[in-house]
Amino acid sequence: MNLHRNLPSDQDDNLIDLAPLIDVVFILLIFFMVSTTFMRESELEVTLPEASGKASETKPSTITITVDELGRYAIDGKVLINNQTDTLKRALQREMQKYEKPSLLIQADGAAQHSAVVTVMDVAQQLGLYRMGIATRVEEKANTEE
Repeated sequence: MNLHRNLPSDQDDNLIDLAPLIDVVFILLIFFMVSTTFMRESELEVTLPEASGKASETKPSTITITVDELGRYAIDGKVLINNQTDTLKRALQREMQKYEKPSLLIQADGAAQHSAVVTVMDVAQQLGLYRMGIATRVEEKANTEE
């Protein structure tokens, strides 16, 4: 007894070949993967404390050190491998070689420990950086109409 039915030759022509469809789907998938914007995971996210006054423009010879709420450091967006003083000192010294007379801008999270910010200032002073600033965001004033 033959349980397998043989298809007549005219039904073979009615089958759809899925290979081109799969190729098109893969090409679309690759296109969307390449054109997608990725998040930059190497930067620290900080919430700056507020202050009143004008915002100053940073100059190209400014080195920016970011301190997050956990005490981690990043120099010009590059996160350091640990938060030890020696690591910070070596990384800052390497960054100082790129500029003739650099100044330092400290961006510390509002919840960052005071000791982490003092450590940055101490290391900078040991390396001869005396022009320092602390970044804040401008205080938003509420519109009060009387």
